[in-house]
Amino acid sequence: PVAIPILGGDATVADAITVEKGTVTLANVDISAALEGEEEGPIVLDLSAMRMNVKELVIPAELLASVADAVADENCAVNGLEIILPNGKLLLDAEAVAAVNEQAAGADLRVKLVSATGREVTEAAQGMTVLGAYEVSLYILAEEDAVVEIVPAGKMELTVAAPLNRSQTEDGVRVLFLNGEGETAATFENAEVTFPVDAFGTYIVAYAAAK
Repeated sequence: PVAIPILGGDATVADAITVEKGTVTLANVDISAALEGEEEGPIVLDLSAMRMNVKELVIPAELLASVADAVADENCAVNGLEIILPNGKLLLDAEAVAAVNEQAAGADLRVKLVSATGREVTEAAQGMTVLGAYEVSLYILAEEDAVVEIVPAGKMELTVAAPLNRSQTEDGVRVLFLNGEGETAATFENAEVTFPVDAFGTYIVAYAAAK
């Protein structure tokens, strides 16, 4: 993968960034280095170094289309798009990138990943310890700023922190979808949990103590 850090670094950087009320908008991101690489992997938009509460990332339509063209090119090693925000990582495979680009239809893509709290989250955890809750969505703004949510397709995965104390083990980590029923399959590694995003909404990472 070729990282595109947003704040400095030796790799490619976005040379125009605007930040307003937690929304980061990219411009002039050069992904030519990624297109020329021989190692298979996703293009990585890395905002993890931003020391602020990033609530939303705006990916320009031109950049999204370039990534979609790359994953569709059999002669290109790019196989997806990874978006790293300070509070989590969203990975889209080639099919997901193509579907998102098609639905965006030439509009800028907005990636939202924010922490969720409140009674609704606590009640959904059903007595388990809440390690974190995250609202995730992809959408565009249509006429008169009407929100049009992207419909998930292909494979999308979200990775977020799941810190455990000494008395807790990875076997107790659970992921719940607030708008659905039951648990979501997840894998735990290096104090992080990764799970599929088959629908947009709020996901709860919780810990179930052994009985």
